[in-house]
Amino acid sequence: YATKEANLQDDMKREHPSTVDEAFEAAVSGAYLSKQMAFLRKNGRITQVPHDPALPVNTGWDFGINDQMCIWLHQYGGMQHRLIGYIQGSDEDVLYYWRELQKLPYLWGEHCLPHDAVTRRIGSARTADEAPRTIEQILAGAGMKNIRVVPRVEDKYTAITETRLWLPKVWIDEKACSDGILC
Repeated sequence: YATKEANLQDDMKREHPSTVDEAFEAAVSGAYLSKQMAFLRKNGRITQVPHDPALPVNTGWDFGINDQMCIWLHQYGGMQHRLIGYIQGSDEDVLYYWRELQKLPYLWGEHCLPHDAVTRRIGSARTADEAPRTIEQILAGAGMKNIRVVPRVEDKYTAITETRLWLPKVWIDEKACSDGILC
């Protein structure tokens, strides 16, 4: 138990509650990143973060149809990670979101797509003789450049830990990212 607590730290109550109270205490929505978000608020990192036209804007995508599709807009400059926008929605195709992004007056940097962007999608072939395409191919065909497919992180706790380490380095625009902050 002590070893698990040392390894899991904040996730201990969620994964291995020792009392009924601990089980309910760990069920708080957003608890995975609550300490990091509290740090950002306390240190004024959730504030007005304007777009810097001299810096490229990167996107980070998480696909969703039945659940929420989300896209974070990110800039890196002056040793700062800046989240300057957040787009979410459901029941729309990826091309809809790419079209919405193209309406923004940004110099695009890298577009980071999740691991499942390389999975072929039924119904995506343009002709009966063509194989189904991947989301990566569909977006590239629509003009998206600098696509990077992020490999799947097999261990959920590794992904959570990486996010916990990265998040305190971030500045988030309170208005443009309000829905993302709630998530």
